[in-house]
Amino acid sequence: MAANGDANRISLADASALGLPELVREAEAGREQIIVRDDKPVAVVIGVERYERLQRREDLADVPEPARAKTRPGSSDAAGSRFRRVDPNAHPVLGRWRIVEMSMFDSDYIDLVEPGFIAFDPRGQGEFAFGAVTASLDLWYAPSSIDFTWRGDDEGDDVFGDGSAEMDDDGDLIGEIRFGYGDETEFRARRWSDADAVGDLRSRL
Repeated sequence: MAANGDANRISLADASALGLPELVREAEAGREQIIVRDDKPVAVVIGVERYERLQRREDLADVPEPARAKTRPGSSDAAGSRFRRVDPNAHPVLGRWRIVEMSMFDSDYIDLVEPGFIAFDPRGQGEFAFGAVTASLDLWYAPSSIDFTWRGDDEGDDVFGDGSAEMDDDGDLIGEIRFGYGDETEFRARRWSDADAVGDLRSRL
């Protein structure tokens, strides 16, 4: 980690390896964590007292959008603005999605053990499964997309990494799943429906 004022900059993969409990302990102790992907800050982990102080700063809510975009990347002010404007309960990508394409894997591998899927909930958690990989997710909500870190199992081996997802113009979910050892795969998914579940079951009988 590289220090940056009162906060530490840490990659999504390192944050996943460190674990959510340790990130929370650091935030409670007043040490903020700036989560970085591709050298770009994407989220901040802060203590609740600091968060509540940011919420009380009404001047941030009145700043026009173009000016707010010029706020120094990774600053606590910018983070506080994003926290207030995103309602996880109304996020457009919440729910369960059926993975239909992956750039690294064919459809037989995607559905090797069970139908491949990825799912997000409003409590900051999610999961995915494809091939022999199963994982749980920790989520960061942006207005129209979700970033996440993940940790899971691949045929008995511990695996971890990070990723992102957003909806395209056709209503499909598109994104990337990146592994801690360097591999990454793009994916496309569609809303999981009861009809999809029945079709997947019949195809396996």
